[in-house]
Amino acid sequence: MPLRLPVLFILGLVALIRSASAQILMDPATSMGAQLVQIFEADRAGKTKDAGPLKCEVTRMKPALNFAFRYQAGYRVTLPLNQLAEDNKTLVIAFRVTPDGAEPDPNPGSTADPKAAVPALRPSYFLQFLRTGKLPPQTREARAKFQAVFDGGFFLGAGNYQVDWILQDGQSRACRASWRIDHHPKDVSIKEFLQTGQVSSLRLNRLAAIENGPARTRRVAVLLHAAPQYPRKSVLSGFDISMLISSLTSLFEDSPFTAVSVTAFSLQKQKELYHSDKLDRASFRELNRALDQVENATVDWTTLKNPKGQADLLVRLVNRELASATPPDAIIVMGPNSWNSIKIAAGRLEKSTLSPPVFYIRHDLFPNMFPFRDTVEELTRAAGGKILTVRGPKDLADAMKKIEAQLSARTVPPTDN
Repeated sequence: MPLRLPVLFILGLVALIRSASAQILMDPATSMGAQLVQIFEADRAGKTKDAGPLKCEVTRMKPALNFAFRYQAGYRVTLPLNQLAEDNKTLVIAFRVTPDGAEPDPNPGSTADPKAAVPALRPSYFLQFLRTGKLPPQTREARAKFQAVFDGGFFLGAGNYQVDWILQDGQSRACRASWRIDHHPKDVSIKEFLQTGQVSSLRLNRLAAIENGPARTRRVAVLLHAAPQYPRKSVLSGFDISMLISSLTSLFEDSPFTAVSVTAFSLQKQKELYHSDKLDRASFRELNRALDQVENATVDWTTLKNPKGQADLLVRLVNRELASATPPDAIIVMGPNSWNSIKIAAGRLEKSTLSPPVFYIRHDLFPNMFPFRDTVEELTRAAGGKILTVRGPKDLADAMKKIEAQLSARTVPPTDN
């Protein structure tokens, strides 16, 4: 039987959007989480129904190792926009991931036994919010072919899972999907962060382990290119943010690197989005929020009139690090390819005897679309730096080893006086 989210529940979720990330893992012990549990349980008992059908196409994404060396599964959704009302401002997605052998959900609002030696397997409940805004009239014409494409996902440990998924609009019409996941990785060389049957949010926050780890000898400044991995998309999705954040956290986990500064920027908007002189748990959360707010679908006309502004932005960000009173040991630019290719003269960059090397960790997931040097590569070459192409997690691990090796070779051993 189909699932219907009550109108009052929808209103409560919309109010929650202002303080929540685009996709959140709900705690069943909270009142909102308990309502979600009740909805899915009522659906399983055949006691709920939709207000009407909503057509969408759901493509499941099989578990794959991501740049945080975690296995990530999820979905991609295509939704024809001519189905939506003009005033439909928000779409709500609710889904449940249930590992085989999971125990029934406890009574709504109750918590797990803190004394249990091994946590019991439980279903995991997620909510995702999509703001549609006011739709132009042409998108709602009967023959219009305008579509919204978006995705979501989660991390998971080995095991078998059942996923129950629903997308609902403001009129309580719904599109539903269910599928199975059989995940039994064969690569034993990959460190498992999640146990069998465990599921977690795509939001990574391992800064506690990084902060409390051993002293790190290599100080690096990181520049994150906040752009979609797939070049035809205009919106930074949860998948795109996960790629950036997972790459960032992997750079500082089990490595000799410590962050001198972290900067997020948008070449398309020619804008610095976020900067922190220190990467800690607070700044990590702020970085996530800044990336959540990136929207590349619209660009100011003054930006379009200045195509070389992308190069100006990169030069300014790199020069700020080069001119620091205590320059980092390396500057690492990380992110997907960009469409533009603007040459940058070497003379535009600061020079000194202590100038740190520049590395470009380029996410090249669609190499056939980028047969040319992009602007970040032009900057890296102008700085005499190195381009490290990454198409998978193992490429990222190799890139970090190459950076470490080059920095070690630059280290001048102390001389005896």
